[in-house]
Amino acid sequence: MDNIRYYEDYISREIQTGKSEEQVLLDLGDPRLIAKTILQVDQQREEGIYESRETIYTEDADGIYQEDTAGRGESFGNRMKVHSFQIKGGLLLLAVVVILFLVLGTVFAILWKLLPVILIIAGISWLYRRFFS
Repeated sequence: MDNIRYYEDYISREIQTGKSEEQVLLDLGDPRLIAKTILQVDQQREEGIYESRETIYTEDADGIYQEDTAGRGESFGNRMKVHSFQIKGGLLLLAVVVILFLVLGTVFAILWKLLPVILIIAGISWLYRRFFS
């Protein structure tokens, strides 16, 4: 449903810019390419791939779509670029944040236990400067 909404919104936005519906659909390219791209992104999401992945498909003269590792175009038509970002990257960020909080919590716990000693040393230092300087 998200994909359907995306393409409905895309078509509506393009029509609002003055293009005809036929031109927008022609610019989108072959529906088979769009479907193949959507299926691949869903498969990558299910497999839980860790890294960000970019895939570009091109249509050859026979109408067959293949992954294109050399091309880098972002236009619709006979070429489509797909980005998929996986949830695993978010989990890595969460782990880093948790570790950071644990380290800071440990540092503050140690400082809290040393606070009486620090206050006594600071008080003696103040008294020494006040009366013997």
